[in-house]
Amino acid sequence: MDRPKISVVIPCYNRQSIIPLVIQGLLCQTIKPDEIIVVDDASTDNTLQVLKGYNIKVISNKNNLGPAASRNRGFLNSQGDLIVFIDSDALPKANLIEVLLYEYSENKNYHKKIGGIGGKGIDMIVKTTADKWRCIHAKQEWGLKTRDVNYLFGLCSSYPRKVLEEVGGFDEFYRFAAGEDVDLGIRIRQKGYKLLYTPQAITFHYHSDTSFSLLRIQENWTKWNLIAHQRNRCLNFRQIIGPIIKPVLFVLIDIFKYHDPSIASLSMKVFARRLSVIWNYFRTF
Repeated sequence: MDRPKISVVIPCYNRQSIIPLVIQGLLCQTIKPDEIIVVDDASTDNTLQVLKGYNIKVISNKNNLGPAASRNRGFLNSQGDLIVFIDSDALPKANLIEVLLYEYSENKNYHKKIGGIGGKGIDMIVKTTADKWRCIHAKQEWGLKTRDVNYLFGLCSSYPRKVLEEVGGFDEFYRFAAGEDVDLGIRIRQKGYKLLYTPQAITFHYHSDTSFSLLRIQENWTKWNLIAHQRNRCLNFRQIIGPIIKPVLFVLIDIFKYHDPSIASLSMKVFARRLSVIWNYFRTF
């Protein structure tokens, strides 16, 4: 089977320092993409000027639209049969596209059965307690083996064009970076497709958190994960109780395995924040 034409889409906001490394990582792939599209989401730094120095397609949003809408703009302006989404702070390993293509080719009828294939992000910045917590408890990976999953991580995912067209792309209702990847995964699986995770598809994630930013991310993730399942009529007890139970288990792990009270304290704050979100969410009904 001839390999599909590949388009890489990168939503980008205020990444003037790291976006050149991401683009260079794509240009140096063992199997090069047919086109690279960066959607600048109304950056306020020099990102747009930096992007003009590369022979790639650049789309500039007049207003900040968020990652879901930016990914859609990139997808709708692409020519590829296979759309690869990478975040603007995620550097692709040199064989990322090669690995994704291999996984698709392993399934002869991938266009009928596989709705998308994604990989993992390896956190490269571990400076703060929040960074340590994220590396332990919020890894963007689904384990050490290739497997079916419910959704693909936004920082490293790919979908056949026909699948994205069938489900209508990302739901732009999700304004911020929370819930849009879960929602897309639900809708693709409801169409009868499978989503495949492979740990060999790797990006290196350059992101750092403070305790404040981490708690805000956890709050948003909890809220929009609930909304994604409710909007698609598949909310169940597991989605409600899971986000509450996990931080309690995290505390035990932090104390008895890592012997780190500062991380355990942060786990308790995550528990309190998630519990508050879930309580307020259902109190509105």
